[in-house]
Amino acid sequence: MTTFASEGHSPSHTALSLRDLRTTWTWLYDGTHAVELRALTPHGPRIGRFTREDAFIRAVRSAQANPAVTGIYATLNPIAADAVWTAPWNTLTRSPRAATDRDIVARRWLLIDIDPVRPPHTNATAVERRAAARVGQRLVEGLRALGWPDPGIATSGNGIHVLYRLDWPNTVATTTQVRRILSLLAQRFNTPDATVDESVYNAARITKVYGTTPRKGPATPDRPWWPARILRIPRHWMTVTADHVTALDLWATPSLNALPSRNGSVSRPRLFATSDGLD
Repeated sequence: MTTFASEGHSPSHTALSLRDLRTTWTWLYDGTHAVELRALTPHGPRIGRFTREDAFIRAVRSAQANPAVTGIYATLNPIAADAVWTAPWNTLTRSPRAATDRDIVARRWLLIDIDPVRPPHTNATAVERRAAARVGQRLVEGLRALGWPDPGIATSGNGIHVLYRLDWPNTVATTTQVRRILSLLAQRFNTPDATVDESVYNAARITKVYGTTPRKGPATPDRPWWPARILRIPRHWMTVTADHVTALDLWATPSLNALPSRNGSVSRPRLFATSDGLD
């Protein structure tokens, strides 16, 4: 049984993690299509499209050192080479145009973003982060019981990210399918303390750049700035297939609304809700 902890890094460890930053680049850059980087500030984002790792890392370092930057994000899916872009490449600018869903070549990632329930515009407490990690734990084990492959797992800072590899076209049907997956996961795994974000279904979705430290709200002793870090990488990446998605019908069909056990019989969902997996 897989376990993971949301407390792998203390809030004092807010320096840039070059290892996680380089891993983020390898996850997002396919060798051909640009990755869009966005550094958010109160006066609007600085945006850039990157095809070079050294330029990407340099831009992230500069943004992280800027106290006005509240968060650093990048597009999950590859951007078409012919997508409109008039600003310089491989640098952050005040470009008025960010990538849209139509600019995305294909779907490469399914992001499951688990957020702790907390007051708006605040950082999470350690207790709230653990609540998100517990939901993530149950969700990963539940999907594995349906035959899903192992995901990458990260902390977004305040919450948990679960990332599955995809090799899907960027179509309306795919968007509908991703939206349905997130809805089913939310219905099954949401708790009063942490929920699956159902809004992250669109193709041009951005995600935290792992290795950075978001500064979403004022840092206080009980609600500090938590770093976004990679917690777990599968030994072998495998993509989610149509068969994996079909298996989710077990959760959508009331008569089959239990998890299959390893011997093929039906087991109680409660068996997958007892593993905390936290230090």
